[in-house]
Amino acid sequence: MIDLNPSNPSCVFSTLQFVCAHAKRYDVTPVVTFDQPLWWKALSIIRSQPPNSDLHRVVLHTEMSFLGSIGHLMDGSGLQELLGVVYAGNAVSHMLSGKAISRAVRGHLLVDAALNTLLLEEAYGVQAVTNENDQSPRGIGHHHAEECVGNRHAVPTNDENQLPAEAVPRDAGNVIHSPAEVEGMTESIPVTDIASAQQQYEDLMAGATSEDNIQSSNVIKRIQERLSTKTRSLNSRTAQLWLQYMNMIDILRLFLKSERTGNWKLHLQAVQDMLPYLAASGHNLYTKSAYIYTSR
Repeated sequence: MIDLNPSNPSCVFSTLQFVCAHAKRYDVTPVVTFDQPLWWKALSIIRSQPPNSDLHRVVLHTEMSFLGSIGHLMDGSGLQELLGVVYAGNAVSHMLSGKAISRAVRGHLLVDAALNTLLLEEAYGVQAVTNENDQSPRGIGHHHAEECVGNRHAVPTNDENQLPAEAVPRDAGNVIHSPAEVEGMTESIPVTDIASAQQQYEDLMAGATSEDNIQSSNVIKRIQERLSTKTRSLNSRTAQLWLQYMNMIDILRLFLKSERTGNWKLHLQAVQDMLPYLAASGHNLYTKSAYIYTSR
């Protein structure tokens, strides 16, 4: 423990030296994460060091600020009331300000999954109906379109085209019924795509296939293309606002993935993608720091 004020440059320098000494002992690259005010001090210290110094990488912590930006930009949109269905009012306030990081991430992922489900329903002309005998909440899929359909099945009302019983997930409390008539679209196409995506999802979870095979699948490409077409057709201001929200959550996912996998290039890409939203929400110091951070 260093008995100094954390904002004291001597304390920052001592911390960096301590981390570098341990990193050198275990032959790993030293990476230290700082909040914005301390990051500036750490950056000035590193720039004053010789080129061959072990002090060469400090990470700017932007997750809290970005979560606060999401809350600020979505203020008055109904997001606070939506999160209030699951969380208490005081908790929602902290989540939208970025203070309660874990709850905020979980809450945003739930909302984003619900929005992806609605987008999937609109794109394929199907409707999710909650089983009356099941009191569980409406099913939540994953953030990507292909993952989102992983917990969805288009089950037509026509018995001739009904999916086999084994294709329906055992733990699914929801089923999807196609509407009676969908203009310009046959029922067999969405049923086939969604059923195939479901089977690929189950194979991936069972380890029977790889992520690369899923990403290169023609079924997934068709689903992505259909969702992209539907997204481009949504021109209302409300739709554009929530599509922007979904884009912000995708950036948040990239940031979390880069942090947990140690992917430095993905980390820089995620921080760069955050820049417009940090600037739009008035987080000027973080915007300036993040710009310099990604330009180094």
